[in-house]
Amino acid sequence: MDQSVSTMERLGRFPWRPVGWSLAGLLLILPLIAMRFTDEVNWTGRDFLAAALMLGGTGLAMELTLTRFKDLRYALAWVLVLSSALLLLWINLAVGILGAEDHPANAWFLAIFAMGLLGALASRLRPVGMARTMLAVAATQFVLLAIGIAAVPGDVLKTVILNGLFIAAWLISAALFFRAARPTTAE
Repeated sequence: MDQSVSTMERLGRFPWRPVGWSLAGLLLILPLIAMRFTDEVNWTGRDFLAAALMLGGTGLAMELTLTRFKDLRYALAWVLVLSSALLLLWINLAVGILGAEDHPANAWFLAIFAMGLLGALASRLRPVGMARTMLAVAATQFVLLAIGIAAVPGDVLKTVILNGLFIAAWLISAALFFRAARPTTAE
């Protein structure tokens, strides 16, 4: 496979940018619309600003990933990591992962972000190091899940399923990073 071809070129002519940024805009508009019809959604200006910063930062990081990295597996691993991290943060802030959104145990999940950031820095974003980092992130989420089930009352099945989806995302991204570390046979 020609390594000089960008990831965006490999993904084809599909309009990724307009679709991605339109989706981000839609996610910001949905709470505004929901506030018109229900009292359960009550966002303030700070909520919209925080959401815009999270969505914008993730979108910019994805754009950088898709334009800078030539290996499709590596770029897709990063897209999965970034979108999963955004979703984990969003869910944790909105409704909480353990118990209610204001339960102090939800702060434990900041350890996942710390583990990911420290691993990325230590590995200098190299594929094998990132794969190991994502394995550590998956293990961290698993440990937090086990501790959380024991310490925080709530819907165990829902908690296991939600955390299981994130653990699966971290493991898939680890596999993609490991695959990106191996040379392709078509070279």
